[in-house]
Amino acid sequence: MAKIKLKSVDFTNPENKKDFNGRLFSEVAPTYNFLTKVLSLGRDGAWKNMLIKLLPEKKASNCLDIACGTGDITFRLADKFSEGEIIGIDLNADMLEIAKLKNNYPNIKFELKDMNHMDFEDNCFDVICGGYALRNSPDLTFTLKEIKRIMKDNGKAVFLDFSKSNNAVMQRLTYFILAFWGSLWGIILHGNPDVYAYIAESLKYYPDRIKLREMLKELGFKNIEGKLLFGGMLEILKFEK
Repeated sequence: MAKIKLKSVDFTNPENKKDFNGRLFSEVAPTYNFLTKVLSLGRDGAWKNMLIKLLPEKKASNCLDIACGTGDITFRLADKFSEGEIIGIDLNADMLEIAKLKNNYPNIKFELKDMNHMDFEDNCFDVICGGYALRNSPDLTFTLKEIKRIMKDNGKAVFLDFSKSNNAVMQRLTYFILAFWGSLWGIILHGNPDVYAYIAESLKYYPDRIKLREMLKELGFKNIEGKLLFGGMLEILKFEK
């Protein structure tokens, strides 16, 4: 596999970004679970538990976990919605293979899919979630339109991801912290700082919190709420159709 190089990525080009994400997550798959704990200083699991608590209590809810990776949120959904169908999708087969090996839930299915071409029927999910998913979308507007299409009326969506202030100084501080911390662990685990420095780079092309809410409103979503985490560097974002 070619070495991951940020300079080779055009984050404004959907196909280029999609190709990069596929190569990147194949490389990080074996260490992904460890890395999410390290980068979050052990808080990743607690944040995902918070995400699940924001969801409705209807046991038979049908749920989709977008960019499910190794299944952290998918398994939590199966615990909460024991009578529903839970589907986890991801672009990367290596990540899905790890999730499948860990799966002991009869109501979970893992499928290889691109979040911009999910080919599910209209109005079929009560709940749609994702951890560090939307920021990695090759085309965020298209992904949000797909989410709205496949979500039932009054369906709930909750996403955990890195977040960007609309303040330029805070943006630069966030980029610096993420680039330093990600580069350090990229060197330690892969001998390549770009492997996790990509988080800061991808955030530069992601809308700030205000613009993201404006996008959601323009697309017709309602009841948009957010909870900032880690000094505002991350956010749990909740909205409805």
